[in-house]
Formats: sequence, structure tokens, C-alpha cells
Amino acid sequence: MEARFFRLDRIDVSAGTDKEPFAKVQVYHVEHESSREESSTGDGPVDALYNAIDAAVGSPHKLLNYTIRSVTEGSDALGEATVLVSYGEVLFRGVARDADVLQASANAYVEALNKLESYRKDEEIQVFVRGGIIESFRSRDQGSD
Repeated sequence: MEARFFRLDRIDVSAGTDKEPFAKVQVYHVEHESSREESSTGDGPVDALYNAIDAAVGSPHKLLNYTIRSVTEGSDALGEATVLVSYGEVLFRGVARDADVLQASANAYVEALNKLESYRKDEEIQVFVRGGIIESFRSRDQGSD
């Protein structure tokens, strides 16, 4: 199972004909054991939701693609949201299903951001190992010549 860095605890989204789309989210940061609440507006309810999540997470990335589709039929149909985010040249995909398409959209986005954050942490460890541990062995070996 993938390491989790962010957990979406709550979303509140509002939109209407004569109303600017607005979203408020609460995101729990597992590593820091703290919650962060943020709100934002957007071009639509999903954009407002993603802007609020971005503010709560604070991790650099770019949303490349967002799709939503019905995966069951009827008035209680499940919606499946798929997002693709990038961090530099690396892509991360999140997928979630829910009867509430806004909840599915938020969950898919947070899943992709968790994958991105896991990659970033692995990258930091690799840089530390290359730059710190390996370099200390090189220095030690050169000093014994």
C-alpha cells in the first residue's frame, strides 16, 4: 500500500446560477499530524475544490487532465473521477468513485497528490544518499590514500 501523506477529511462546495463557485476543504497532513482548512473560488465547483485542496496541501504540481464518467446506471449511479497531475516530467494518476461526483473528484485528486508526495520523498532520500552518505565515503577513501 502506498504511503499516505494527505487525507481529505471534509469538503464543502457551493455553486449556483448567480453565485461564484466556492469550496472549503479540511486536509489532514499525516506527517505533521495536523489539519489545514482552506477555501477558494474557481471557474466551476471542481476548480474551486481543487484550488482549495492546492492551498491546503501546498505541494507544487500541475493538473494536466480531469475526467468524470458514470460507471453505473440509474439515479444512484456512481461517478468515477480520474485526474492526472505532473511534477516536472513525472505524471501521477488518481482515480476515485462515489455517488457524489464532487467527492469522487476530490478523492481522485488527493490520491494523485499522495502519489506525487511519495515520489518527492523518495527523490529527497536519493539526493541525501548520493550527496551525503556516498560523498562521506568518497572523502574518507580519498583521505586514506
